[in-house]
Amino acid sequence: YGSDEIVGCWAEGIGSSVDLVHSKNFQARKYKQLVRCELNGKELFSYEDFGLPEIVVVPEEERLPYHPMLKEGKTWLYKYHHYEEKFDEDNMITGYDEYLTDYSYVLRGDTVINGEQAFKMYRESENGSSVYFAAWIEQDKRIYRIINGETEKTLYYDFNLKRDFLWNDYASGTTVLHHIDTLTVNERKYNLYHFFS
Repeated sequence: YGSDEIVGCWAEGIGSSVDLVHSKNFQARKYKQLVRCELNGKELFSYEDFGLPEIVVVPEEERLPYHPMLKEGKTWLYKYHHYEEKFDEDNMITGYDEYLTDYSYVLRGDTVINGEQAFKMYRESENGSSVYFAAWIEQDKRIYRIINGETEKTLYYDFNLKRDFLWNDYASGTTVLHHIDTLTVNERKYNLYHFFS
């Protein structure tokens, strides 16, 4: 599996362990890290619930019933990590300064795009601003995103994938669905998909 680098996990009904909106690119100097997800103020899960295990060979488990992911009022909270280069007097890079910003993405309201019902998502920043970000559609265990200002939907998650499937992600490149097992959060079990690069 190439570098065997852990890219992250998907969980049905939850999303990604690293970012619902942009997949984490470990080589990039900026990324968003999932903190937790809430529904109407109640915590559903946090980053620590996922864990990032070592690569192991495990048998395929029977999949659990599917949990829908999109629900009115569901909120994903992220910490945005941004790194700025530091230079010495010879203009050589000596390191990086890290800046952190908190963002939330909340499903609030709905809309119709190309005749399809979609959830509206807003990005809210720590200064209190709220901006419409994208629309999301859930069909046949697949999650589609429509960026603000566009009308074409893009497949974002596909919870029909089978083991060893190569998933091409615009941010992280090609990753491999290494195995599927279960995640238990607040005494509820979810199908969990482990991806490696």
